[in-house]
Amino acid sequence: MAPAILTQRPKILFLDAYDSFSNNIVALVEQNVDVDVVKIFIDDPLLKGINASGDQAAFLECLKGFDAIIAGPGPGWAKCDEDVGLMKNLWELQDENLIPILGICLGFQSLCLAFGADIERLDEPKHGIISTVLHKGQSIFRDVEQLLATQYHSLQVKLNHPIQTKRAVRYPAQLWEPTETCPHLEPLAWDFHSERNGAVLMGVKHIQKPFWGVQFHPESICTNDEGKRIIQNWWEDALAWKRKRMFRNVPKQSPLSTSESLPKSFDDFWRELGFYNSKKHSTTFPRRDFTAKLDSGTLAPEELASLVAHGDGQSLPDLPPSTVHCSTTGSGRLTVADVCELLDIPRHEAIVLESGLQSNLVPMAVGTGRMSRSEDNEHSWDLYKGLTGHNPAPFGAYMRMHNVHILSSSPERYISWDRSQSAQCRPIKGTVQKKPGITAETANAILSSSKERAENLMIVDLTRHQLHGVYGSDNVRVSQLMEVEEYETLWQLVSVVDAVPSGIRKPMTPEEWEDPAEYASGSGKQSVPYLGFQAFVESLPPGSMTGAPKKRSCEILHKEEDGKRRGIYSGVLGYLDVGGGGDFSVVIRTAIKIDSPDNDKEDVWRIGAGGAVTSQSTPEGEYEEMLAKFQSTARAFKPQPPAKRISKSKRVEIIEPDNPQFAELLANMRGGEELSLDDAQIMLRAVERELRRRTAAGEEGTLAEAEAEGGFN
Repeated sequence: MAPAILTQRPKILFLDAYDSFSNNIVALVEQNVDVDVVKIFIDDPLLKGINASGDQAAFLECLKGFDAIIAGPGPGWAKCDEDVGLMKNLWELQDENLIPILGICLGFQSLCLAFGADIERLDEPKHGIISTVLHKGQSIFRDVEQLLATQYHSLQVKLNHPIQTKRAVRYPAQLWEPTETCPHLEPLAWDFHSERNGAVLMGVKHIQKPFWGVQFHPESICTNDEGKRIIQNWWEDALAWKRKRMFRNVPKQSPLSTSESLPKSFDDFWRELGFYNSKKHSTTFPRRDFTAKLDSGTLAPEELASLVAHGDGQSLPDLPPSTVHCSTTGSGRLTVADVCELLDIPRHEAIVLESGLQSNLVPMAVGTGRMSRSEDNEHSWDLYKGLTGHNPAPFGAYMRMHNVHILSSSPERYISWDRSQSAQCRPIKGTVQKKPGITAETANAILSSSKERAENLMIVDLTRHQLHGVYGSDNVRVSQLMEVEEYETLWQLVSVVDAVPSGIRKPMTPEEWEDPAEYASGSGKQSVPYLGFQAFVESLPPGSMTGAPKKRSCEILHKEEDGKRRGIYSGVLGYLDVGGGGDFSVVIRTAIKIDSPDNDKEDVWRIGAGGAVTSQSTPEGEYEEMLAKFQSTARAFKPQPPAKRISKSKRVEIIEPDNPQFAELLANMRGGEELSLDDAQIMLRAVERELRRRTAAGEEGTLAEAEAEGGFN
């Protein structure tokens, strides 16, 4: 294949298998290698449509516009053609069309499968697990020191290697030798982290073709900097291969053809890919590390004595995204991942119905509890005040719109952005309920476990991916990674991801907003791109409520929940600033009521709660976490204990048993009438203020007179 040597900057094609970390890989490559990356989905309609007849001409011509390819990660199985799409065609490239390729995760498995390996399930899946990868320092692992790599996979490559079949090798060097089953694949790295899994292949290279692959995710926030070095090494090896190939067997005399290299029908095809049309012209280009001066003054790469010049062009046009409808209204059958508790509240009673809980993981909880309520707390505003008192949270919200009441005490910021379009997300994963015996140290220990950190890490990497897709490769930072924050009823594991447009020093949260002079004057605001709102839209639904990979997770949830709607639980709630900012929370720790004209005798409140299910989850643990989250909100609907009443004989003992002046005061209050503790304390403070005033003024008077002055006659 004639390489794209006439571009101003090298181009890498990224084949995206609808993964939730793809943009992080693009960012990693663009930040560490001097290239532009063009992303195409594995089922790209243009290429897939042209190739429907089996003709690969269009696909091969597309590849000529790139210097290398990355076959990315994604959900699914390498043996399923639908899951790998165009990726499968890469490994079938013949000699004249070869191009350097790096496979990551699914791309790695697809590469190995194409050259004799098998794909099997891991006994112990790796979802957000960080482990040390063993390597020999060869090929793309050269000069790489200790590699701590993040893994997101439940399948593994089997080479029929002795270290996999017998869990042993005869001599150390055998670890790095190809097998009879896969003679063209040279092992480069292994993971021995899990005794259950044994040796898991982490890296390979093809011994004849320019194909490399890694199972782990070099782009993850928790993969150390050696992951960057691997990407740089791969690119160096790709360029070296291109230099060697470009000028092999070059004839001494062969004129350069300037005729059109393709039929005119392909012009529209190239325009769709963002390249200039193929046409007759001469081009001057700088000498690069993969160009060389020919003594003959002529150039004829490979068999064809022609070059196809492709200019810089632009990125691919936006293609219709593959969407999965994740409804956010109504309610339906609920599983452990989506629990909707019903609080049916007649005028003086509350009924907690748990019989609607359905779960394939834990036994169904069935039961009814009744609790009395006073009319003082029957209004939604009073309930909200009670909720914020029991469970104060930074993103509390009260909304009453006609017949809809929303009481929220959410601790999780979905996304905020200021008027400069700097954005911030605060994903939460990992929860410990406050209860007897659970100290801050205990909570920290629990939230430092592999399970809790894996859940949080997965959402952090997902959030980075979403923000990279809007703000670009150089403008997303993790300012807080998996720190424990304390709330009234819970401890939570919280991370903070910031996105800052070029030229802005740091993100600002709404708490730091200022009203700039240019906004007041109306100048400059038209030129501000609405990146924050774009990130808000493109990141829905919240990743902390879907998991990753998001597309596949939504498909599974949609199926498991029979397509029923969840209600606004797991959606977002917030506001748009007229000046261009916004702030939204994730709808958790929230109660919702919709008044019905057909039911004026009871109020029905819904509280959603759930837990993230990963390979390390247990049914009991997730159920307990779900109930802890539910109870933090449901406490507002529990009957409050009656105010403590104090009789005349016990007032002194409860308030201040050692102070005779207080005894005299309380004895005179309201002629011995019973008081609530709160009333007694209020009156006591009023009298105390009056006594202090008289003392400061040099006045004299009895406690009874002070009581009268305080308004308690």
